[in-house]
Amino acid sequence: MSTVNERFRDIRKELGFNQQQFAYELGISQTHISGIENGRDNPSKSLLKFLCAKFSVNEEWMLEGTGTPLPEWDITTDKGAITKYNVLRVSFEKMLLAATGDDLVCMVQAFCYLVGSLGARKLDSQETTAYRRALCSILDDLENLTMMVSADTVLPSKTDAMGWVDFKNSCSAATNRINQSVKDAVNVYLEKYGEEMKL
Repeated sequence: MSTVNERFRDIRKELGFNQQQFAYELGISQTHISGIENGRDNPSKSLLKFLCAKFSVNEEWMLEGTGTPLPEWDITTDKGAITKYNVLRVSFEKMLLAATGDDLVCMVQAFCYLVGSLGARKLDSQETTAYRRALCSILDDLENLTMMVSADTVLPSKTDAMGWVDFKNSCSAATNRINQSVKDAVNVYLEKYGEEMKL
């Protein structure tokens, strides 16, 4: 079984921080981080609890070595949604700190657009839920479409005509779903003016 010092080092690496970055996130010195990971120092229980709360790390794993480092989240529950947010917030903040120039501008703008869109101004609670579901559908399909064309995806060979037809059809279907979800989001606002005004 691993020691708490080893688990401390493992979770730092799992979260993708170097020692200096991790020290900044936890409000302690890099020397202390190094000492913990090399077994010269022991992390306090309050430090471990803070680490677990900040990064949604499984406290039982951190303290006792049982279970898994990052808990499985059930996104359909409030607790699961907050856990997922906390884990992904760390990733986003790391990407943001590493970005510069146009990349930084685009990331901040995209984040601002998303936050602004989630506001769902002048909608009641039922309409707000329908509107946000449509936004989630847009982003789900956009993510899937991006994965389909990413460098990690194995695409058909140049001579596989039917493979390319299937690939193109899959991309077109995802694009059509995005278009429909955009209309669904806008129609939440337009339906109060009558069915004939919806897109």
